[in-house]
Amino acid sequence: MIVFHIPGYLRPFTGHRRSVDIPPGPRTVGEALDALGAQFPGVRERVLVETGEVRQHVNVFVGQESIRYTGGLATPVRDGAEISILPAVSGGAPAQTVIFACVHNAGRSQMAAAFFNALADASKAVAISAGTHPAERVHPEVLTAMKEVGADLSAAVPKRLTADLARTASLLVTMGCGEECPLVPGVPVLDWLLLDPKGKGADVVRAIRDEVEKRVRALLAERTWTRRA
Repeated sequence: MIVFHIPGYLRPFTGHRRSVDIPPGPRTVGEALDALGAQFPGVRERVLVETGEVRQHVNVFVGQESIRYTGGLATPVRDGAEISILPAVSGGAPAQTVIFACVHNAGRSQMAAAFFNALADASKAVAISAGTHPAERVHPEVLTAMKEVGADLSAAVPKRLTADLARTASLLVTMGCGEECPLVPGVPVLDWLLLDPKGKGADVVRAIRDEVEKRVRALLAERTWTRRA
């Protein structure tokens, strides 16, 4: 079985499913996307352009690695693989891409990207998150705190921050990865000093969550990226 993790903008095509299981058979990401598209018409067209290439503002990951750097649609997949699709922006000028980065991509950066994509005008900016040493899953205390404010991160999969991925960013926001966070010439960096929520009590995690939301809202306002109500 191959598991696709589906972002919010594609869920209307999948009956609002957060994940979709594809029976064994596809040998590449391209074949897996074909199978997904056959099951849910409209999905493939939102991920690929007419020439069959991944859209400019879509990131597709197999596990923790972006297929942009591992062979594109020809990237092999095996039974049990997990494929994640990150938000696309359709039409108009290219959107800005903000990468929120921490160590494990299981707490602060996941919170920030979730708030950002919920509040931003997607025609202007989208966010992804990554970590220098990604964990296997999002911290349970973070899942609980975010669910309290209506954000379901249960399908989120921590991803690796590489120099190649960082080069796709218009802005890199770091949260504790220090010297291990790649510095890319021409990509501005903001460093947010935030406590790691891993293993903390509920009240502390809520305080971190609220501070992350506050900073995301301020960033959106400063850059005029906030979505109109």
